[in-house]
Amino acid sequence: MGDEFRGFLDGVSARGGYCLSCLSDMYAAPALRVARYLNEMGISSRPGTCANCHQHRETFRSDLSSGESGVLPIEPSRNFPCTHCGAQCPVPVRLIEQYAGRKVTRWCDTCGKLFDVLMPPKEGASR
Repeated sequence: MGDEFRGFLDGVSARGGYCLSCLSDMYAAPALRVARYLNEMGISSRPGTCANCHQHRETFRSDLSSGESGVLPIEPSRNFPCTHCGAQCPVPVRLIEQYAGRKVTRWCDTCGKLFDVLMPPKEGASR
């Protein structure tokens, strides 16, 4: 899967990123395995629209051709409970602010499942 996956991701940057669910389907591999492989390759996720399912999610793309390492610096986050196992999963503050009042799909490292988090509304925003 390694060479095939790297070759695919090298072309992804021109087309946009793909969410973990779609990558898992494309490679017929469990999402947990794909997530671990992406992590090992130093490829991080960014908020965006998946080029396959067109959902607003965390997407993965290879930025290695542009000279970047593909790894984002550690950023402040807030924990939300996984709806499947209850584990506390970090959500970057930038996502909380960017998607205030909306649902965001997240990945639980503990149980290996995707779950939706309703982002809190912006402070002072009218309902």
